Amino acid sequence: MFIYAGAYSIAKANGLPLHFYDFNNFKDVFHITSRLINRSKIEHFRGLKVKETVGYNENQFNISKDSETLLKSFFWSWRYFKKYENDIRKEFSFQPEIMVKAKTILELQTKDNIQRNGHERTTLVGVHVRRGDSVLASLQRLGRVQPPLTFYYKAMDYYKQICGENTLFVYCSDGIKWVKTNLRNVTANYNMVFMDTRNSWAVDMAILTLCDHSVVSSGTFGWWAAYLTGGTVIHYKDIAREGSEIRSWYSNNVDDYLYPGWITME
Repeated sequence: MFIYAGAYSIAKANGLPLHFYDFNNFKDVFHITSRLINRSKIEHFRGLKVKETVGYNENQFNISKDSETLLKSFFWSWRYFKKYENDIRKEFSFQPEIMVKAKTILELQTKDNIQRNGHERTTLVGVHVRRGDSVLASLQRLGRVQPPLTFYYKAMDYYKQICGENTLFVYCSDGIKWVKTNLRNVTANYNMVFMDTRNSWAVDMAILTLCDHSVVSSGTFGWWAAYLTGGTVIHYKDIAREGSEIRSWYSNNVDDYLYPGWITME
């Protein structure tokens, strides 16, 4: 999503059309408006190629208007699209079938709590726990980080203090079994529901955006879920281990990645 948002904004800033290689089938999930190109077009591209980058680099906006330019960067910074945020939010609005499924699942999972406490008195906080590749020893050696369980406790305590005892935490994860196992000892202290692992990534993200506030462990999936949700966001303090190879992929200034106003906790 950072790739699309960055490329979209660079193209718009230069008054140029964007042709996008849709390797994640975004057209089936979001209302993206850019034209699609196939993999062959990328492999046989003969125009100008911009040097790859990951963090923020304003020089990425300096592209030629006289020939096609290939952008192959991650663009892991909100600064790329800060001038076009309304456009980006529209581009990443969910297709109706995704949103209908997400609403149906969320209503089913939360109905008991809401019936007990009342809809107006219930605050939903979406929590994304990234597991997947971040738990691989090879990536942890490169700098991937996993928040300790105390991070989630602190974040939930914070929301209970500002939103009240009726705060309901909606957990989504690519390792939901691990989440359930490791949080089962505190289920009496917090209202929690856990989404099914059979949900697609798109449905899980849509579910998170239907919440009022967010807790983000690490990774770009949770970042975008929180960004599209709005509200208050608590993000784990480390995006990668300091001094590691993965940390070097980001801008030196972590604020280029963490969105303004987000709260960091450890």
